[in-house]
Amino acid sequence: MEAAIAVRDVKIRRLMQRCEELEGTAPGELRESDERNASILSALGDIVVRRDADSAVVYANAAAAMRSGQISHR
Repeated sequence: MEAAIAVRDVKIRRLMQRCEELEGTAPGELRESDERNASILSALGDIVVRRDADSAVVYANAAAAMRSGQISHR
């Protein structure tokens, strides 16, 4: 179980790092990457939340939104 969590953590860190790398990329490429990353993070089924330096939530996947009551389960 811990190994599976560690693998997911690595994948999430890589995705977040890639998002940061793409900040200076052309809008079309960035949009495609954002859509691909959002799809992967939503499919994980785990709660994923990203916060900025001030602890404000800048990203939350569907699992996080469902858990917090922001959206209902379909």
